Amino acid sequence: MNKQETIRILASDRNERGDLFTRLTKDLFFALGYGELRLNVHKSGRELDIEGKHRFEPRRLIAECKAHQKPMGGDELNKFFGVLSRERKRANPIPVAGYFVSLGGYTETGIEQEEETGNDKVVLLNAARVIEELERTSLLIPLHQATERAGQCAQFAKLHDARLDGSELLAGW
Repeated sequence: MNKQETIRILASDRNERGDLFTRLTKDLFFALGYGELRLNVHKSGRELDIEGKHRFEPRRLIAECKAHQKPMGGDELNKFFGVLSRERKRANPIPVAGYFVSLGGYTETGIEQEEETGNDKVVLLNAARVIEELERTSLLIPLHQATERAGQCAQFAKLHDARLDGSELLAGW
């Protein structure tokens, strides 16, 4: 078994699923130094999934969170870039970092499009990268420690034939 790359959102409907994923992502941004994090911020003609200010530097954060299983492509990225551009213009001269977080990852053309953007680039994070950063910031224990603890639990429960064939991060209420 290698790296943990899956996040499973335990929710009864799409809205609850999206809200849970946004809350998980909020924890990541807090660990990366952002505070005053607000979720589902309504603006004229748009909604920001996450908005925040860096706790130590004069910098803001705008993030879009997608809990969909399908990879996000150019249409979704372009829409977010439009929102981000307006927020950057409004906040000038304070820099605004843009993050697009997608459980399902990104299409190849979507990634190429962002690579061509240059200085106005949006940071793209997929499920594996979110898990990696949560581990790096110690919000999650590393997979090898979780695996060891699971083995101890199996041994305690006398599950002698138990085998670990994969792992995933579970998020729920």
